[in-house]
Amino acid sequence: MRAEGRPARPTASADRWQGAHAQAAFERLWRDFVNTRILVGLMLLLLQAGLHLAGKPPSPLVPLWCLAYAALTVHERLRPALRRDALPPRKAWRQAIVVDLAAYTGLLWLPSEAISYTPLFALPVLTAAVLGSRAGALGMASIVSFIVLGHTALTLDAAQPVPASLVFQNLLSCAGFFFIAMLAHYLADRMLLEQQRTRSSQHAVWQLAQVNALVIDELDDGVMIVDAEGTVRALNPAARRMLAHERHAEELAAPFALGLPQSWRPLAELARRTLENAHGHTRPVRIEAGETQRRLQVRTQLTPETPDGHERLCVMFMQDQHALEARIRTAKMAAMGRMSAAVAHEIRNPLAAILQANELLLEQLSEPTQRQLAGLVAKNTQRLNRMVDDILDVAHVEPASAARQPLLTQAAGSVAGIVEEWRSLHARAVDLTLDLPESACLDIDPEHLRRLLVNLLDNAQRHGTAAPVAIQAWAQRNAGGEIEIAVWSAGPAIDASLQEHLFDPFFSSDSRSSGLGLFLCRELCERYGGQIAYQRMARHDTPGNAFVLQLPTHLPSESDRTAMSFTT
Repeated sequence: MRAEGRPARPTASADRWQGAHAQAAFERLWRDFVNTRILVGLMLLLLQAGLHLAGKPPSPLVPLWCLAYAALTVHERLRPALRRDALPPRKAWRQAIVVDLAAYTGLLWLPSEAISYTPLFALPVLTAAVLGSRAGALGMASIVSFIVLGHTALTLDAAQPVPASLVFQNLLSCAGFFFIAMLAHYLADRMLLEQQRTRSSQHAVWQLAQVNALVIDELDDGVMIVDAEGTVRALNPAARRMLAHERHAEELAAPFALGLPQSWRPLAELARRTLENAHGHTRPVRIEAGETQRRLQVRTQLTPETPDGHERLCVMFMQDQHALEARIRTAKMAAMGRMSAAVAHEIRNPLAAILQANELLLEQLSEPTQRQLAGLVAKNTQRLNRMVDDILDVAHVEPASAARQPLLTQAAGSVAGIVEEWRSLHARAVDLTLDLPESACLDIDPEHLRRLLVNLLDNAQRHGTAAPVAIQAWAQRNAGGEIEIAVWSAGPAIDASLQEHLFDPFFSSDSRSSGLGLFLCRELCERYGGQIAYQRMARHDTPGNAFVLQLPTHLPSESDRTAMSFTT
């Protein structure tokens, strides 16, 4: 039973030379045999010339016969280039064997006492053994043996005794023909089998290399290979983005010297130490990629030693610390969010019961101190309830469907109504500026727009100053045609280390806040294809902080304008 995955051993000619690769190998072997026949023809001509020079001229027919054979071999070599209807190699080799047999048989029968042409018959036997089947090779050996033995039998004189040496010589020649046929066919089989295995292995290696390259290219972590000279042999796209600015990442192609830019020296030094100490290292590294500083966590490893003594290479695995921390933070926040949502569901009913009981208790209290305490309980219960609502809102925010119908919310009227409602509830002055036409509409749910603005106004009141007009809001069109709504509050600048976490869930510098307001704003903006950003700016020479919303607009048709109702 043949082992799985092992190529079947070729046997017959029809089986051995199937496929494009086998056909190409067959044609190469055939060309080699054609060239060999030309050499044999030239050798025969040189042999005849040598006999003439040695004073042993053969019969005049022998040189002419050799010349004719040499001409036929040259013609066979040139025929594919001269004639389009030339026989293909799979048929031409059989015709060539017939020509060889006729030529060598003629030389055998022509009068020549100086030399024996019997060894020439090895060429057709070898051709049939390599290019044909085993049966064909043995058949060709039988035909050649019959010709040689027949010639010997017919040329002997019946009146004289048969020389034993001649008989043994011919028998040995015939045995040699059979041996050549068997050995050549076996070697040709082995050669073809090894070629098949080699092609199969090369294809497997190529396929594996393609898969590995695809996997490495798609990795978020950078992979870089460095040699003992500090030259980068290869690197994946993630490593390019870590080493160079985004605009120049594609231009960074191996090989290049890792130590040339001063900012890459820590990486080059780490690779050098790894190769010198013959073991890997793990350490944080700071580099500059264009105008950006990156913090990388780099792990190095040496390639395995090879028996032939090839140099070992340093493989560097690089992780962007910021991205790594973001992934860890996202995973923690996702787990915390799931837990918080579950807890929020459980505490909503007790909170409602506490609030209702406190309202009933407040109706029966008459002392100011007790009413103040009950009001404090109600205020904090309501704050807890809002926190629960924020948590549940975050848990239920989903991306808007691409196939949904556009929403028609009038921008100017809705923003003015929401700001006025908030201003009356909180007794805070808000300077509102509207620079929008009445027909400008937002593609957003009115309740979600209300939640966005209320969250930003609450945030401005909490972190702004107590100046008379410390909160300002405005709505206008930006250069890209989108509606820009901003809420500004006077106050100190937000620390740079905190700015990158402003929109993270549960992040807040105020212990009284849930840390979900800005996160919910970002989620709602992205749901409708908008965005929110923090900007430090001054208004009327007063420095402050602004959160700017950019929301998509919708141009209503005449029927939309007629049916549209504004929510304020």
